[in-house]
Amino acid sequence: MEERSEKSKSFAVPAASSQRRSEVLREETSAGGHCIRCLLQDYDEEAYISKLLRVIRMMTPSEKAKDEVVRARLAVCKECDRLEIGTCLACGCYVELRAAMAGGRCPYKKWP
Repeated sequence: MEERSEKSKSFAVPAASSQRRSEVLREETSAGGHCIRCLLQDYDEEAYISKLLRVIRMMTPSEKAKDEVVRARLAVCKECDRLEIGTCLACGCYVELRAAMAGGRCPYKKWP
């Protein structure tokens, strides 16, 4: 298994559920082993939102942050100049997914 840096360890979730979520994210975003949504012209907003919500629903209660925490985190992200089409330009994460994680952290320590 690939060794992670100390910083990335703080964002880790249990391997089994994390692995399954990764599989779900890859299912509809790859064809022939390459990304089909890397360009904005290929971006399907409806599919992205559907897939993201599906992955969040797959989280166990212990993996999920409380709803009020998620709302507060996303409110901070919406005001951040590093937010671009649901992605944090500071770290590359999908902000809704990271905000939903109980152990999620803002790379700039802006979250409550």
